[in-house]
Amino acid sequence: MEGGEWDDTSNCSRIRESVTYRGLRERFEEGYAWEDTALFRYVVEQFDDRGAVRGYESPAEYLKIRCTYLDDLFDSIREDGYRPNAAASHEKATEDNAFEDAYANHLDPLVAISRTGDVYWAEGYHRFAIASVLGVETIPVLALCRHQAWQQARDDLCTELSFSRPSGLEEHSNHPDMQDIGQ
Repeated sequence: MEGGEWDDTSNCSRIRESVTYRGLRERFEEGYAWEDTALFRYVVEQFDDRGAVRGYESPAEYLKIRCTYLDDLFDSIREDGYRPNAAASHEKATEDNAFEDAYANHLDPLVAISRTGDVYWAEGYHRFAIASVLGVETIPVLALCRHQAWQQARDDLCTELSFSRPSGLEEHSNHPDMQDIGQ
């Protein structure tokens, strides 16, 4: 639970406008070669600025390993449907890259829930984008944090009897983050 202004819209950007989403859509929906995607062009810029990206030493290595992994992930989700990470047992992009083997990469996508119930993605952009391109309507996520006001709404929904809930609270009862609360 976290209070404050972190969920102010001026601090956030839309995931479907991100370079990751655009690049994956270009690749998997429009059939671009990796080198022609917004994502790969951005990665090349990052190599120029930082020298390494996601633990890879060159754009060629990123293309060979990471982009091949993303192609395989796309094929897996298209053929087998979206499965939670624990059930999917996706192959790692590479065995010798600590960044790719980071703990967060073994979890389902991580989100934060704003004071109004808006879902903000923190981790799992690639999986979200691929699922979206494939038309998968829902995927499992883990709530990394909730705004203090949203958590209060969850607590209130949990303690109020359904017939006595104020209308403002009742409107939240169908939110995906409320589905674990007894109705």
